Amino acid sequence: MGFVWKSLLSLELGLALVSATEDAGGSCDQTVSNSAEWPCPRIVVLGSTGVGKSTLANIFLGRDKNYEDEDRECFNVGHTGGNKGVGKTRETCGQRGYWFNDHNKEFTVIDTPGFGEELDDEADILEKLVNKLKHDIKWINAFVIVFKESDTRVTASTVRMISMLSAMFGDNFWNNVIIGVTWWGFHDQGVASRKRKGVTKESFIAQKREGLLKAAMSKSGNQEVGRTISKLQGVFIDAFYNSTAKVKPDDLAAVEFQTNTEELFNFAKIKKPFHCKDIKSVLNELAKLEEERRILEEKRQELVRQQADANGLLTKCKEECDNGQTTVQAGLGAGMFILGLLLGVLLNVWYKVFRDSREGMSGDDTSNNSGRASTAGEKSEMSYAA
Repeated sequence: MGFVWKSLLSLELGLALVSATEDAGGSCDQTVSNSAEWPCPRIVVLGSTGVGKSTLANIFLGRDKNYEDEDRECFNVGHTGGNKGVGKTRETCGQRGYWFNDHNKEFTVIDTPGFGEELDDEADILEKLVNKLKHDIKWINAFVIVFKESDTRVTASTVRMISMLSAMFGDNFWNNVIIGVTWWGFHDQGVASRKRKGVTKESFIAQKREGLLKAAMSKSGNQEVGRTISKLQGVFIDAFYNSTAKVKPDDLAAVEFQTNTEELFNFAKIKKPFHCKDIKSVLNELAKLEEERRILEEKRQELVRQQADANGLLTKCKEECDNGQTTVQAGLGAGMFILGLLLGVLLNVWYKVFRDSREGMSGDDTSNNSGRASTAGEKSEMSYAA
């Protein structure tokens, strides 16, 4: 209960801060030449396919989260293309409106196609994004890089997205970046699930800062960029929350929704506009990324082949070892058999020699006894004769 009241107090202080700094910069002033067409603040929603960019853009405008624009391929929620997961947003579109239908808060939101889509016309889509921002919108207050709560790691599409953004906008655009997190429910089940996993708002944002930092610094050696990314703010907005519900003091979901959406609007309101005049064409960067992807794919296939060869060698070695073991066992058996035969023969010869020797000794004893008997007889005869 105390936490909720503190959140409400923080929200009131934030609103007061915006009121005090509203004219200090960030709103459309004389530096912005097209304020009549695109009111400030101007917020661009960026991210990979399926993170909920169009859903966020719609609820910011006070629309239903499942709003469908029948005239344009933007602000449309969902996917097309079956299992390929191609987002419905194929254009970069700007829309002026009122922040959650509050007519005291006019602004512009720009919906963009998802990064990382395997599309044949990706180069054309990204080139149109550059042209829309550079020649039409021209000034941006906030770039919201969107992630889902389930995005627990830095994916290949995220790295690709950051590489493209760095190539398009340059280093200075990071000063206007804020991290947006969708599907972050503040209901009891969502809170309990994150608690079991040890995930907090602070740990999630820290992980995303680290991932963005690694991807961005691979393209830029500017240490100031690294320091800026390491301090990026984050907002957690559950687009499935009923924003029309009245805020109650004991409703954590309601307080968090209002606090985070206001924090995003405040961020955009006080930020110095980023001039899009220096946005670069991404065709060369896209070609380089495609070449890198091709090289990585070749390396992956080579590793697969090497693994298959290694598995084949291991199988062959095992078979040979098994055969060798059988051969050795057979050889040992034959050797023992031959050794047994030799020992049998030797024992037989030894037995015969021993037996013949015993028989010879017995014959000598008989002869000696006969000789002694003859001598005794002769002596008796001689004695009788005498």
